[in-house]
Amino acid sequence: DSLDVWWQLLRTFPREMLKRIPHNILQEFYPRDGGKSLQQPATTTG
Repeated sequence: DSLDVWWQLLRTFPREMLKRIPHNILQEFYPRDGGKSLQQPATTTG
């Protein structure tokens, strides 16, 4: 979970500014979730 929060924070910056993060890591993790805000999973009541 903490890594997801970290990546969401990093996505607020343009990709070009993240020069210290290896290209292959950016390709894998930067595009995930499209930068959407954190959402709690829906709970069902039954």
